[in-house]
Amino acid sequence: MDDKVFKLVNRYSNDDFSKMDRLTLREILSALDDYYLELRTKLSIPEITFGIEIELEHTHTRKIKHKIFNNNLDNWKVTGDASLDDGCEIVSPILTNTYDCYKEIKKVCEIAEKNGEIDKHSAGHIHVGTQTLGGDNKDNWINLAGLWSVYENIFYRFLYGEYLTPRDSIEKYAGPIAPHLFSNYISMKDRNDKFITAKRVVCFIRVSRDSAINFSHVYEDLNYNPKTSNIEFRCPNGTVDPVIWQNNINLIGHILNYASSDDFDRDLICNRGNDIGKFNLQEYNRINLEKALEVCDLIFNNNIDKLYFLRQYLKSNQTSNRPLVKAKKFTK
Repeated sequence: MDDKVFKLVNRYSNDDFSKMDRLTLREILSALDDYYLELRTKLSIPEITFGIEIELEHTHTRKIKHKIFNNNLDNWKVTGDASLDDGCEIVSPILTNTYDCYKEIKKVCEIAEKNGEIDKHSAGHIHVGTQTLGGDNKDNWINLAGLWSVYENIFYRFLYGEYLTPRDSIEKYAGPIAPHLFSNYISMKDRNDKFITAKRVVCFIRVSRDSAINFSHVYEDLNYNPKTSNIEFRCPNGTVDPVIWQNNINLIGHILNYASSDDFDRDLICNRGNDIGKFNLQEYNRINLEKALEVCDLIFNNNIDKLYFLRQYLKSNQTSNRPLVKAKKFTK
């Protein structure tokens, strides 16, 4: 790994990137462009359970099933999906923040890459157990609605992974929900009546299952059982790069962690809400450095996570409006 960026940034510190002077920031971001992300042994997120769905098209499905079985990955399942073009979906078991789990993802990605393609319909869904958000704490669910709504344009571009733009079918199967979430956030954030429980909040913020975040898997047991209660993030593009899978999981884990934090800044979220009506899905492709730095400082508490976030978000400062355009490679 090229450590040029670490001559400018202490990897063990927690700098406020959004408050840096322009010259210093420009120098750091220039060095960051030569920084290639690699698979980490463990992430800085607290206890988390998650599962992933790798969608592939033009697959050799039998080969994938055979290879997964032969590599002792029999807890992973291979299923069909009508939304894909001659494709399949590889579904993980419940995973945790350990190197063994990330090695499993790496092995499955290697199998997937050799026997299928990421194409115009492929997504990379991530399910996270609701206990990661604090289960039945209503304030955390309200905070999630506000946080996602005001930074949705930043999160989408990041979660496009190695691509500058989304897959063709994203609006149909994982459409933006910022205005809906923000209106509910404003109506609920200061209410203390008994009617506003965590379960009621979930009912308010739920849209259709084919949205950026699918809350239809959130059931009665909000605290303990990730098998029966989880939040599904549907907007990530498909990928067979394990580093991007890990980086996506890291972002989502930190989104939920910050929404659960006593330091959650509701005033900032309310002020940022004025921006929501200005954006549409095509504009999510554009870089908004000010907001990206702001959310980076809000949800991450160390420079390594911040650099991993900014590298994948900025994608060498490339932009496009054509569907599923690849960025310059930024992972090892």
